[in-house]
Amino acid sequence: MTRKISEASEILDAMTGDDPELRQMIADSELRADIARLVYDAREGAALTQQQLADLAGLSASTIKAIEESDYRSDLLEKFDVIRRALNLQIRIMAVPNSVSTPKRARKSA
Repeated sequence: MTRKISEASEILDAMTGDDPELRQMIADSELRADIARLVYDAREGAALTQQQLADLAGLSASTIKAIEESDYRSDLLEKFDVIRRALNLQIRIMAVPNSVSTPKRARKSA
């Protein structure tokens, strides 16, 4: 009898195997989603529209919209820094294990 896979990381492991490019794409998507949520929550918390935040940050409303929809890729971290400065927010960085675990073979060599 096979064990039921229930954890998201186990499902992704089963789907991606040892494909480093696919794993990186997943990690990049997770980062964009995290930043999208942070920007949206901060903007809503400040009771601002996308246009108002764009004006404060010196960006376009379409850039704010794209970031909030996880659809902005080019210089996302730089834009996020501009937005957080406009909203007078601090950044606190915390390192946590990847949600997509590293294959056991790669762990031994790391």
